[in-house]
Amino acid sequence: MLAGLGSPGTMQEVARGYLGDRSAPPVFEKAGPFDILGKDYQRPMELATLRLNSMVTVLSRWKDLAPPDHSLLPRLGGAIVMRGRRTVFRHDDSGILKYCDLDALVKAASDERALPEGRE
Repeated sequence: MLAGLGSPGTMQEVARGYLGDRSAPPVFEKAGPFDILGKDYQRPMELATLRLNSMVTVLSRWKDLAPPDHSLLPRLGGAIVMRGRRTVFRHDDSGILKYCDLDALVKAASDERALPEGRE
């Protein structure tokens, strides 16, 4: 699962983490070693470093974090915003390192039309 083999788009995301992405914001905003490569974009190795730190944290707490039913481990995630029983926003992760656009999720959640009826 950590290697992402067999998951669509995962290897491209892994490569992006190592090579950087000039169209993405920096991962680490405080001054640090990545600044020698420039600023205002996602520098090479920056995202890969964040992912490695996350993986080490998860693996060090595996017994606490893993579900009792190990068949659930390869499941992908997603996000959903509903209004009553109606779905107004839905995102299904397409790969292990593919995530919901946070700005789109926040916009959908803060849209007053997305609130349950009777709430302000």
